[in-house]
Amino acid sequence: MKKHLVFFIFTWVITLPFYAIDYFEKGYIVTLENDTVYGYIERLSESKLSVGVIFNDTILDTTVFYMPDQLSAFGFADGINFSPVLYKHTVNSFGGTEKISQTCFAKRLMTGDISLYKLQLTSIEGDHVYILRKGDEYYTIRENLNVLNQPEGMINRRDVGILIFLLEPCPEEKEKVGKTKFDDKEMIALLSRYSTCAAPEVEQATFNYRVKKKYTFLLDAGYTGLFTSDEYINGGELGILCDVYSPHLSENTSFITGLQFFYYSNYLKDEDGNEEFENAYFFKIPLLVNTNLYRGTNKRSFDFQVGLNYVFPVFINFQTGISCRYKQMRLAAGYEMYLMTLLTDESFIQSCFLSAGYYF
Repeated sequence: MKKHLVFFIFTWVITLPFYAIDYFEKGYIVTLENDTVYGYIERLSESKLSVGVIFNDTILDTTVFYMPDQLSAFGFADGINFSPVLYKHTVNSFGGTEKISQTCFAKRLMTGDISLYKLQLTSIEGDHVYILRKGDEYYTIRENLNVLNQPEGMINRRDVGILIFLLEPCPEEKEKVGKTKFDDKEMIALLSRYSTCAAPEVEQATFNYRVKKKYTFLLDAGYTGLFTSDEYINGGELGILCDVYSPHLSENTSFITGLQFFYYSNYLKDEDGNEEFENAYFFKIPLLVNTNLYRGTNKRSFDFQVGLNYVFPVFINFQTGISCRYKQMRLAAGYEMYLMTLLTDESFIQSCFLSAGYYF
């Protein structure tokens, strides 16, 4: 048992120097001088992009971090684009509350007499807020969150007054503010009707983004070994894995599934002491959550996986492991715990694995 644990730890450690992955996607930036520069942008979650953006200029071969007050806009090739806005909010301090104005990158939803932006917040601050811009003034619209006698999913009552003030020229739209849900479509519809009513001469445009989930496929093969307290079985695996993630929600978390084929061979002794060779074949469907633990500025990363596997025909196991990726290559090591098995009479067996893969 000890030698198998040592093998697993060894295979875990030796993979550490080999990690690296490219997270940049095609995009552009608009400078303060209104010049558009095309290149690659590091695709992070929208809450992290609100703070700043890392841009790689392929012509000058430079990588620069831009803060919201250094650009007029930026966007990705899939159409999603961001602009700097002024986020006005209050924070708790020792003396009570303090009003803060912070420049952030927010996703553009609509332009017109009143422009609408969506600012993704961190999990501590809440989900998101809407930023309205009229002329040079910015207004923050928030959602009801655990406020007594105020239903969730609606606009915060304090901010309803802001909307009523802004929609003053259109009485019919003012009456609808209190019933408007805290939702992209409803906010866009409300402000579109207002613009048509109050400022039909002002050109308006809406941006209905649909960020597609990203899929990467991996051809994976490697060694695996099953072991109990008194037995060790050698084997191998071959399979195709699919890594799925939503880049606008999180660059650090993804879901892995696929189909893997396992082959095990074992020598058994019958009652007369004769040895016989036994093979076993299995198919496995992994259901894993992949979390990025480290990513350096040199495009390197190191990932951790945890989840369950359904192993045909009848049992489920728990899996944890690590993986390191360099360009299209991937190394992985891990540990599995079987709660039931068809291979031995034991009610509990374990396995370790070491695999290499290629993304295509």
